[in-house]
Amino acid sequence: MKNLLLFSAILLATNGFAQLTCPDADGSALTTYSSTATNDSIYFYCNNLPTPGTLTATPESGVAGWTFVWQQYNQPTNSWVALSTATNVPNSTITNLSPNGYRVTITDGLGVIVGCYRAWISNVLTDPFVDVDPIVPSCSGPTLNGTINYGTSTAIYNPPSDPLIIDINTVITVCFTATHTFVSDLGFYLVGPAACGSPVIALSPNPGSIGQGPTCNSGDNINNLCFSTSSLSNLNICTAAVPLSGTFGTYGATATPINWTALYGCDANQPGWKVQIYDCIGADVGTLQSTNITFSGISVCGSPTSVNYSATGINSTINDNSCTPASASIYTVPVTPATLMPTTNGFLWTANPYFYIADSTTQLNIVLNPGPSVPTVFTLTLTGNGAGGACGGNMEDSELYTPLAPVTPLLSGNQNACESDVPYQLNSDIAGGTWSGNGIIDPTNGIFDPSTAGPGTHNITYSLVNPCPSNTVIQITVVSSQVIVIQNPGSFCSDESPVNLQSNFP
Repeated sequence: MKNLLLFSAILLATNGFAQLTCPDADGSALTTYSSTATNDSIYFYCNNLPTPGTLTATPESGVAGWTFVWQQYNQPTNSWVALSTATNVPNSTITNLSPNGYRVTITDGLGVIVGCYRAWISNVLTDPFVDVDPIVPSCSGPTLNGTINYGTSTAIYNPPSDPLIIDINTVITVCFTATHTFVSDLGFYLVGPAACGSPVIALSPNPGSIGQGPTCNSGDNINNLCFSTSSLSNLNICTAAVPLSGTFGTYGATATPINWTALYGCDANQPGWKVQIYDCIGADVGTLQSTNITFSGISVCGSPTSVNYSATGINSTINDNSCTPASASIYTVPVTPATLMPTTNGFLWTANPYFYIADSTTQLNIVLNPGPSVPTVFTLTLTGNGAGGACGGNMEDSELYTPLAPVTPLLSGNQNACESDVPYQLNSDIAGGTWSGNGIIDPTNGIFDPSTAGPGTHNITYSLVNPCPSNTVIQITVVSSQVIVIQNPGSFCSDESPVNLQSNFP
């Protein structure tokens, strides 16, 4: 029996978030992010895309006058980028969606964020397939053999964090490691992404530009020199020990606080953050070796979030005698590379009626011995969130196993013979077995020769291999063959008394 289960509707009835739905999807599943992100819905479309996908967002709370800000995932920059905005509507639907990740931030009429949701549109490229080989009836137990193909669909990635809008409460830390002679030649800057206007933050200007000596520190090199909103320490390059190191929040002889306000309103998740080092005095050289930028705060969705940009071993030249934004060396810190979401593909053997199957999730080929004693349906099912069965194929397959009971053949034939009798045939009501024992001269046809067996009682065995192994025994008694001689009693008269005759065979 073959049971082919086709999926043409929803694979999973439960969505990751009921507030972000996909009404025309062919199926759905849940993500299995390897990051700390909360899992989301995957909505599957069959391989007739580019039929556009659709997502609908519905607020679950708040005051009327909602605003929906939609973003889509950008894999090269591993970030969310603007898609569309809908204002003063009860819900919002976006259409013409290609396979990708999407998120929406919902703000109510009072400006309160009441929802942040994500979902993925995925195109099923090849359908899954499961096949269970027919199970041969057996006396000892079934042999299960399965073939599977999980199918394929378009890629899904671990998502970047929700937007982190920088404000006065955001903790910002920028670090440098570099080689350079005369550290007093240098000035350190942070440049924001173009998405928020490329704001420039002076972390520690060149000493000569803030009224200090232009060559006030002849020491060399920078080793994990950091500037942070969380620090009250002051960096006076003219008097600092070298290599420059430590974490600072102010700079110069007068401890001028770093002014971070130009970054307020920027989304820390947007790519394009840069560090810039001025070299305001000629004849000294160096390279930027590593840099790190970290933002920590509360995302627009209310969760603690940390965004990090880091580069090591970069060996980026610090331009000599370059003391302007246009001439100074500038380095764009790369984003954290996108990482694919691991797909959870698995399988499960089950039996109906229930029968315990060892290795039911790890072995496709299993021998059960002993097996069930009643007819049993064995099913192999695909598990996980791969391509699903939304577009055809099959997610499970079944076969019936019928146990065979041992049989006892009925044997017949002469069970008493004289040693001098000619060979004769023994019979069974079940053909195909083999005869053995003293006197059997033809094991296939069951020919018994009394003279070969000799006098005595002999156990003759009939052995069957199919359908079930069995051995059945018949006993044959063979007696000796002798010449009977009557001893001569002599002569008698007719009127004599009766006489006992004697022979050589008692």
